[in-house]
Amino acid sequence: MLSPELEQLFTSSTYSIEGLGDLFIGEHIPDAIVSWVKGVGHSTLSMIGAENPNATLVTQDENDRLHAALIQACRDEGLIWLPASGRGDDWQERGVAIAGLSREQTLQLRDRYSQAAVLFSSVDGRLEMI
Repeated sequence: MLSPELEQLFTSSTYSIEGLGDLFIGEHIPDAIVSWVKGVGHSTLSMIGAENPNATLVTQDENDRLHAALIQACRDEGLIWLPASGRGDDWQERGVAIAGLSREQTLQLRDRYSQAAVLFSSVDGRLEMI
């Protein structure tokens, strides 16, 4: 369960997929992102990062290592992904946007990378934090 402070921080942040646009929790996915997801034959979008596990700040070197491991896992597992990020007033983290994962698969990745929250939506739904 997220603290009220973390929940507020995450819900007021901007999430971006490189080259496709910005997303916001509670809003519909922009058309360019929907087109990408559908264009690769899927109907769901997940966004996850690996930096600052358990919402605990770590060194830049450790974040670089964690992010590289996430990218390598996406490649090794044959996932369809694009670079992504999340940012707020005083933070920014790198991550990935993945097309085609189920909600359960998204939660498994959240747990694998010890993240406080990840994002998920169907192409016709609203982006939610899970």
